[in-house]
Amino acid sequence: MKKITFIHISDVLLGALPDRECVWSGERKNEIYMTFEAVVARAGELDVDFLLVAGNLFDHQPSEEELVWLDEIFGSLKHTVVIYAAGFQDNLGSDAPLLDYGFKSRVCVIGSPGIRQIGDKQTGDMGYTAVRDEQATMALDHIHFPDKDVDIYGVSYFDRKMDARVVDDAEPQDEAVCNVLIACGGDRRRMPVDWNRLRASGFNYIAFGGRQKYQMKIPGKAYYSGSPEAVSRESTGAHGYIYGEMSDGVVSTKFVPVAVREYKRIDYPVDNDTRDGALTEAILGILELEGCDNIYSICLNRMAGCEKNFDISSMLKDYRILAVEGERFERSDYSEYARANKNTEFGRLLDKLNVADLESRDGIKLAVDMMIEVSGLYARSGRKMGRELYHDTLRQVRQILRMKCQTYEADAAVREYMSLQNDYEVSSDVLGELNSVWAQ
Repeated sequence: MKKITFIHISDVLLGALPDRECVWSGERKNEIYMTFEAVVARAGELDVDFLLVAGNLFDHQPSEEELVWLDEIFGSLKHTVVIYAAGFQDNLGSDAPLLDYGFKSRVCVIGSPGIRQIGDKQTGDMGYTAVRDEQATMALDHIHFPDKDVDIYGVSYFDRKMDARVVDDAEPQDEAVCNVLIACGGDRRRMPVDWNRLRASGFNYIAFGGRQKYQMKIPGKAYYSGSPEAVSRESTGAHGYIYGEMSDGVVSTKFVPVAVREYKRIDYPVDNDTRDGALTEAILGILELEGCDNIYSICLNRMAGCEKNFDISSMLKDYRILAVEGERFERSDYSEYARANKNTEFGRLLDKLNVADLESRDGIKLAVDMMIEVSGLYARSGRKMGRELYHDTLRQVRQILRMKCQTYEADAAVREYMSLQNDYEVSSDVLGELNSVWAQ
């Protein structure tokens, strides 16, 4: 067998718009394209024999204009052959342009009839021969590359779903050549796979797609490459591509990180003694250590009995922070406070919470929670609020609410809403506009 080199990618998801509600969303979309182009360029620099695209190159069925662009990108490869298996996102169904597009570059789309146009044709300018086996089907394609002693078997999606077991019975026909299987899926809903059967199969390498994280399923044989750039907070860790070499039936692989930035999660413990300033300083230190260019989800893990509310989001606004979880404590049990405050002014406020109707309950709950928070009652062992503390806290709460009210009243959207509300009292024609501004 000849020595064969390859790069394996999947789930590039060109066109995806990650973190849609964030200011950096458009930047992330561009980075997905940039990283893909960098991987193709690297394939050219290494002059690998094959670039294996195991599904979901696009996050949608690509248009003909997008395929023209893709053809130009792949056209930079001098000797590399691109094997493109369509996934559930970029499937070949519903008259997809990808099914019949005539690539000028060295691209073989698994399941596309176009390969038959170059089958058995020596093309010195293209530098390879691709021959579709007579037993190849739409369910399991089989393409032979006699110049490279490689047989590639593959499956493309013709719909977004595929619950049939397509690859379990796949078995190479010629063990004298390098045999590669390329597919997308491997879970219960999308192309279920019996990994034990694949482990015993005669394939030298199995390139899988359909998952955003790199994963080794069968050591030295079956891998998920994961997305070169992650597109969601769940896809933490390094992202890149797989570089591999096959020689005499033995495969060696290396995962190569290439992503511009990572999604990371920070878990930080907090208790009733944790102060916002110290907490922010600690988080900033972690961000500096882990890399300020990454995208973070921060989770404040409350220690037992921690009821303190935190406000650190505004102090992290200069970083890529997707979410800060655990800043607010959602209090649902007031029984401990009620027992400690029988026959007190605060106790009577708690009694109102118990008997309030649905319309009034939210307002009373807000008042109770603010009284507990401002007074720091959650950190007092007795949980009792005496008369002096009650009135002092009440003054502070009223002042806070007045300041919030002034802020809201100064907001342009609120002023517009109040104006429309006055108009609605005169004419119901503005109801639609009123509802729209309310949503804002």
